[in-house]
Amino acid sequence: MHTVVEDIGTAIRGFLNEIAGFPVTNKDVPLWMDDYISRAVQLKRTRNYHDAVEIYMHLVRTSRTVYAALMISLYKTVASAGYLAEGLRVLEIGKHIYDSDPLEPAAMYGMPSNYDFHLHSLFQSVRSRSELTAYLKSISGNFQYQLERDYVVMVTELVDCLELRSCVKH
Repeated sequence: MHTVVEDIGTAIRGFLNEIAGFPVTNKDVPLWMDDYISRAVQLKRTRNYHDAVEIYMHLVRTSRTVYAALMISLYKTVASAGYLAEGLRVLEIGKHIYDSDPLEPAAMYGMPSNYDFHLHSLFQSVRSRSELTAYLKSISGNFQYQLERDYVVMVTELVDCLELRSCVKH
């Protein structure tokens, strides 16, 4: 029997395929999304990752636009739920959107983006269970955060994802 959290990996993989042709933007999300985003953040903080993910996917589907800012929020939720490989893909999409139209002051001074920060933090944190727990705790917004999935499973999935990419590129 699958738990709610186990459905997130499958849902994200399908969602990413679905939105592949949507327009992308680094512009601010429309104001009408603010209440939904606030609700999704609160759900993530209370470990209701499934409903938070559903909100983010709904916003992208409804707007028919992939906002970089929504992708980083979705990344934090997916990673907090323990789906690091899927989270990495979401984060990379957000980074690609941002890098194609970076915020002017940050780009002008060569500052790393929030996407670069999280990519670095994710890869550094998987070196140990305690480091990963601390990182995911920081992005979950839940001070009592504990890993939602087995550490070895999460890291193995992430490594498999990275290895598969390196094989496909050759």
